[in-house]
Amino acid sequence: MTAIAAIASAAPITAYANARVSGDLSMYAVDYWPAYRVDLGVDATLTITRAVAAAHPRAINAIAAHGYMDDSYYRVRLIPAALDLGMLANAQTRAVYVWNAWPAAAQTLDATPLTGDAYITVTPPGTLPMAFAPLQMRTWTIGVGLQGPPSIAADLAFTFADATQNVTLPITGTRLAIWGWKPDWANGITERLSWLTDVLASPSGAEQRRALRQSPQVTWDFDAIVSDDERAALDLALFAGLGRQWGVPIWHDVCRLPALTPAGTTVLPTGGGRDFRVGGLAVLLTDALTTEAAEIAAVGPTTITLATPTQSAWPAGTALYPACIAQLITPPQIARDTDTISSAQVQMVSAQDMDYSPVAPLTLYRGLPVMEQPPNEGALTAPWQRVGSVLDNKTGQQAIVDTAGVGFAAAQHAWLLAGRDAHNALRGLLYALRGRQQAIWWPSFAADLRCVATIGAGAVSLDVRSIGYARLAAGAPMRRDIRIELFDGSVFMRRILGASVVDALTERLAIDSALGVAVDPAVIRRISFMTVRRLDTDDIELHHDTDADGVTDCTLVTRALRDDLEAS
Repeated sequence: MTAIAAIASAAPITAYANARVSGDLSMYAVDYWPAYRVDLGVDATLTITRAVAAAHPRAINAIAAHGYMDDSYYRVRLIPAALDLGMLANAQTRAVYVWNAWPAAAQTLDATPLTGDAYITVTPPGTLPMAFAPLQMRTWTIGVGLQGPPSIAADLAFTFADATQNVTLPITGTRLAIWGWKPDWANGITERLSWLTDVLASPSGAEQRRALRQSPQVTWDFDAIVSDDERAALDLALFAGLGRQWGVPIWHDVCRLPALTPAGTTVLPTGGGRDFRVGGLAVLLTDALTTEAAEIAAVGPTTITLATPTQSAWPAGTALYPACIAQLITPPQIARDTDTISSAQVQMVSAQDMDYSPVAPLTLYRGLPVMEQPPNEGALTAPWQRVGSVLDNKTGQQAIVDTAGVGFAAAQHAWLLAGRDAHNALRGLLYALRGRQQAIWWPSFAADLRCVATIGAGAVSLDVRSIGYARLAAGAPMRRDIRIELFDGSVFMRRILGASVVDALTERLAIDSALGVAVDPAVIRRISFMTVRRLDTDDIELHHDTDADGVTDCTLVTRALRDDLEAS
């Protein structure tokens, strides 16, 4: 036991005179507060005892625990730790900060060797060797231009007197060359959108479809005629970077500057409707040797805002294009026509995602959009497809088994587009269909049925010229939904519930609801069957005869689906 001399103090609350008295006093031999001694003076002493265990010292192995300070300090730091320039469309400068994160230790920088790219400029804030006080930060300026190898892979080392503090800044990116050789519009441009769909088909004709690409691959095929200096420049460009990535103008989305645009401009007029994208490229071009590209920071209804101001002045009429990153699929086929003129066949494929806002038709029927644009008339093919199998042992007759029990009609649909609005509407539809994945109601836009009697406003049947419908279809899937189009543009979509023969020339079709107005056969333009359809291919071609303010044509093949087996 250990004897400790102490003074018992008291607080004013409940006669305790000291508010700071600790509860630890309860651990002493006198384990209660001696309230009756509260009147003792400070000179009075009370002998109390506390048991203290005998000391047994021992050695303990331990390591220092790390805290957040260790994560940020006690080293030299680079901000950013790596410099990724991305796609370099014009000369750029970037700031890099070197921070001596030692709270109490100075550092001395001896050298900053750069390896991997001789065309990068490094501007220090002073002469070397350079002293860093504790916690001091200094700024370096890194300049990168378009001159140099296509791929940027350099290392900027910071070498200190204390070699343990050496740090290295990786610099990566791609110098993007602009493909400025314009297409020869005599043959137009073929743009191909290629989706990828996994289609699992059952013997009954039911399908499960799964998109394997988030956005389509886009390719462009076009011819170019080059002469004089442009011809020589193309020859050197292909020599220096046949496999490089190019900034390729989207030729059919051209617009032109309405007035002189001085250097230092950041906002350019576009007229709207072009495929300019935030983070994408805009290209100003007069010829293959006079181009400028800049990143797009914002897109408005009729303007774009550049991330960096233009470096040159551009006259009125200069072509302004949205551009994408692309590569040559195969080396261009060059034909030398004369010593100064060559022609080239060029095929390019996008090297970036080519997203576009999908726009399905607004009209809905039984939960699916309805195609409302009739095809451009012409020699449109309409082949039939069968779901089944062929059994052939090569020694006897073939056995052809139709497992679905019905035929599946394929049909072409052709567009001849004039104007930017029509062009953008078709592109939105194609992105909504996503190749073979999505299905919509698609009228045949043919006169499949001919009405022979007035349809009453409240009638739930219509009489048509006999074509064998009651015998062959009679409300069967893929032949039970009709679109009644009038000459005034009115459209009624109904489902056939059944059919009966009236006489040798007439059949009566029962429909699911009345039209609500009386309709005379003379005002009916056509009655077409509607079927649920998807595209029959993932590859879609748009042929641009001119830019998108002019004419574009497109022909697709669609395939009928069993609406009763389509997942809702």
